Amino acid sequence: MFNHLVATVQMGMARADTLLEKTQFRQGETIRGYINLEGGQMEQIIRGVNIELVVKNRIGTKETQTIWSKIQVSDQICLTPKETRMFPFSISLPEVMPISFSNRFSIYLKTQLYLHQACTFRDNDVLEVLPHPYLETIFQVLTRMGFPLIWMNTNWLDFSTTFPYYQEYKFGIPYPYHFYLSDFTITHLGEGKFILQLGRQIGGVVKGKKVRFSMQQSDLEDEGERLYLFFIKVLDQLIHKEQAI
Repeated sequence: MFNHLVATVQMGMARADTLLEKTQFRQGETIRGYINLEGGQMEQIIRGVNIELVVKNRIGTKETQTIWSKIQVSDQICLTPKETRMFPFSISLPEVMPISFSNRFSIYLKTQLYLHQACTFRDNDVLEVLPHPYLETIFQVLTRMGFPLIWMNTNWLDFSTTFPYYQEYKFGIPYPYHFYLSDFTITHLGEGKFILQLGRQIGGVVKGKKVRFSMQQSDLEDEGERLYLFFIKVLDQLIHKEQAI
């Protein structure tokens, strides 16, 4: 049932409602919905209907908006008086789509209707994007190890991508690892691939290493046991290396 009304646009006497089957999604899922157009008292030419998937990123008082996907729902149509027309649409969420994070990342759909030379729209922060099952398993394993998720940031990285940016996840560091680490972050690259970044600040200089790792369906079935052993191995190697210096 498409009963979640997330946006309404008024075009003179006409009206457009955006309806979704739900408002909570995981990375990699597909958003499905309808645009419901209702005519007013007069015939109206609508030049087109578009929907944008937008991420709002807040850092302090600064706010940026990034378009992650854009689709055309309808080209030019003539809406007769009191006519009702519905247009289905779907937008796929990339596996690396930023997840929602209070006061930092918010995701919404922007409905755009073009009338003559004007474009009118209304947007709402109505979508909640949850972690991909792989990423959620990482969060659960690290939480059990005493590494809680404490922050999210944008990571542009230094290799090609078709996405505006990646989302970086920063974790708190427990005893005794805080003696050897000042930074523990993970970046989700999609298709089960991740980068673990370990950093330590020494005399104002941050030294670190990057460890690439991947996940597969079996990691969900064993509830992250292999992943747990991987993190323990990486951390033990780090400690032994630091103690040998």
